[in-house]
Amino acid sequence: FCGAASAQIEACGGSVLELDATEVPVGFYSPGFNYSNPEGSDYDEGLFCQWRIVNAPGDILQVSFFNFSVEGCSDCACDSVKVYDGADATAPLLKNICGSLGDVVPEPAETSGGVIFVTFSTDDYATDDRGFFGRAGYKYDNNACEADRPQVIVDPQPGFFLTENYPLNYQDNAICEWSFAAPAGQRVEP
Repeated sequence: FCGAASAQIEACGGSVLELDATEVPVGFYSPGFNYSNPEGSDYDEGLFCQWRIVNAPGDILQVSFFNFSVEGCSDCACDSVKVYDGADATAPLLKNICGSLGDVVPEPAETSGGVIFVTFSTDDYATDDRGFFGRAGYKYDNNACEADRPQVIVDPQPGFFLTENYPLNYQDNAICEWSFAAPAGQRVEP
């Protein structure tokens, strides 16, 4: 799901990292981010990272952040993540996000077409913020179940599924059920 760490760092070396979300969603993250231990993550100062994420022409892309903590200040002038509705920073700005949001994650951003451009810039001052992990792909409707009734999902989009209220805690006594169906001649793999 996630790109290789070296590829993610490449996004911060002056070139744009191209990611293809036509078949499955893609993950992108700030350098130094450790998804298995977000609290142990941090990022450097003086970064400028760029990702161009493409989908089939005309298909909507959705960008979501599941962990987000970057240095925040007025108008996000310190460190920020910017999401543009197009192929580069000349496209309309959808979101300019900064700050340590704790258990609150930013609302997803949606494109009007099949390309989205994301930048992450940091100032020259060190911070103890952990950075971020993002996901881009088809529009994701949270298909998780509710605690008082199971929800069956048949023929889901490729990628992944989440528990109710992710990344926050799910409710006690939750009963969740997902069914996966593959087209004829194909199989479902974990």
